[in-house]
Parts: sequence; C-alpha cells; structure tokens
Amino acid sequence: MAMESWSDKDLLVALTLAGQGWTRKAIGDYLGRSKNSVIGTLNRIQNEMAYGEAGDGTMPDDWWIEGLEKRGTVQ
Repeated sequence: MAMESWSDKDLLVALTLAGQGWTRKAIGDYLGRSKNSVIGTLNRIQNEMAYGEAGDGTMPDDWWIEGLEKRGTVQ
C-alpha cells in the first residue's frame, strides 16, 4: 500500500508536535498517518540532520521553521 509523500507542511507540523511532547500515535492521528509512518519519518530526520555546532546533538527549539521559511514553503 503506497502512502502519499510527506509535504513540508506535514513535516513541520510533525516536528512541532513532537517538540511539544505529543506521542507518535497522536501525531499520526492528527495527520491521518500511521504511528509507524510518523516514527520512521521522524527517526530519519533525526538521523540525517546536521547537529549543532556544539556537536552534542542538540538544536534550538523550532530550528526547522527558519529553513522552511527560507525555502518559501511556510505560509
């Protein structure tokens, strides 16, 4: 069963909600996706992102918003 690709907006919402402490299941329910889809997507983002200059794996809150705004995908 093929699933629709994640839009930048859906990624932003998922990252925001995860940062607010929502469970992966609650995020999936909100976005109309499975819990496993959310887990996989958020894990891939975490594994692929460049970590902060401190090298400690931390990023400031809402770090992704600026990047999406620069791309013109957040309205």
